[in-house]
Amino acid sequence: VLRLWVSSVDFTGDVQIGPQVLRQLSDIYRKLRGTLRFLLGNLHDWKAENSIAYDNLPEIDQHALFQLDNVVKNIKESYETYEFFKIYQMIQRFAIVDLSNFYFDVAKDRLYVGGASSFTRRSC
Repeated sequence: VLRLWVSSVDFTGDVQIGPQVLRQLSDIYRKLRGTLRFLLGNLHDWKAENSIAYDNLPEIDQHALFQLDNVVKNIKESYETYEFFKIYQMIQRFAIVDLSNFYFDVAKDRLYVGGASSFTRRSC
């Protein structure tokens, strides 16, 4: 949690730390960890030969990949300008808000209803 705190603060200004800040970061850490566990748990049987071309993906999957591409570009820019707190903010927003709270809710139906090799499962 302390490493997450270090990456979350803007070191060019006043930096705050305390029990409330650490509690908030602990909650965010758990949410990030849950998001990563969900991703890894659903990749256990993934094979590269079963991947689907971007143009054949459902629009919601294309949108998620488009958002990911934007996040990666913005993260690279923030690394170049040493704005590490922005990287933390972008990862938090993408992983918790865009993926966990929205995309995973939509994708869960396709993951759990379709068979292991179905198009709907492979496209997630």
